[in-house]
Amino acid sequence: MSADGDEGVRADGSGGGGSEASAPAAHDHAHTSRPPSDSEDVPADGRSLRRVRNRAKVVDAYLDMVASGHRGPSIEELANYSGVSLRSIYRYFGSTTELLEAAVDRGYEIVSPMLAIPGLGEGPLDERIERLVDNRIELHRRVSEFTEAARATHSAEPPVIELYATIRSLIGRQISAHFAPELAGLDHDDRKAKVTSIYFAFMHDSMSMLFSVFRDDPDRVRALLVDHVQRHLAPPPEAWSSDDPGDPGDLDDPDDGG
Repeated sequence: MSADGDEGVRADGSGGGGSEASAPAAHDHAHTSRPPSDSEDVPADGRSLRRVRNRAKVVDAYLDMVASGHRGPSIEELANYSGVSLRSIYRYFGSTTELLEAAVDRGYEIVSPMLAIPGLGEGPLDERIERLVDNRIELHRRVSEFTEAARATHSAEPPVIELYATIRSLIGRQISAHFAPELAGLDHDDRKAKVTSIYFAFMHDSMSMLFSVFRDDPDRVRALLVDHVQRHLAPPPEAWSSDDPGDPGDLDDPDDGG
């Protein structure tokens, strides 16, 4: 449903528990009974193909309706929107939880290719940073509206919470792999802090705030994100050595002859 969560990301790429945001649970359209199966005179293979096709239509209809702001569309609404009969929907999905789980799986199937960073871990640091930033800006542009709708209606549902955790883990692993040379020399806590700080910059809320503040200047948003990542990955300044000719101590050396 969403391309991020709000928990920290562990240095090994795994995500913490919890949902992305506190939101009311989706309406529970529980059904105590199911209509009898259709007695369609269709060969078994044709029936199976129709089941797969119609089941996908219902799931896509569910995602479309959520993206349009429907708070837990009812089975009747799904039937009208998808063109699949009520009886068939009851037969394809044993419960509303099963329907939501199918919608979550489909949502992840749609989003996961967008999460892929081109040339993961390849090239100089500046190029890697720019590829990450450009990828996340495009991802936000494509899924922002759906994310807003989904989190407002479903973020407290267990299947969605599990999806958030899966995406957090994926993003953490991506960041760790993409910037492996820069993170390699750090201890566990420092690596975890840097991965999490970079991750937070690309969360839905962070990106939305940036584009809201700088709505007429997308280049500024890009520059800010690039700068944020650069600051977290830049090597620390080398400590000054007493043997370094630039050491300020040399200025006060009594043997300097000055």
